[in-house]
This record gives sequence, structure tokens and C-alpha cells, in this order.
Amino acid sequence: MGEILKKLIDFLNTGGLNSHFMRAEMCPGDFLEPGIAPEKTIFVHLVSNQNKSH
Repeated sequence: MGEILKKLIDFLNTGGLNSHFMRAEMCPGDFLEPGIAPEKTIFVHLVSNQNKSH
């Protein structure tokens, strides 16, 4: 995973969302190196935080 993307997700999960019910995470296959597939979009999904520990 790209370092910038990791920092973005960390930010969302530690303060940006400020929610006990939702969290941000990457789904497999969402991130591709821009040099390989510049047309691909990076998706950060908001998923239910139920049954997951912090």
C-alpha cells in the first residue's frame, strides 16, 4: 500500500471519522501503482466497525 494512502486511512480511523460505528479500510485490488495503471481510482471504503476491535 502506498505510504500516503496508509497515512490517509490512519487519519480517518484515528480522528477524521471520529466514529465508533464506521472505519476506513482498503479493499483488495483497489490500489495500483500510478505508473502501472494511472487510470485506476483509489477507493477508501467506509465499513461497519461492529464486531471489530480497535
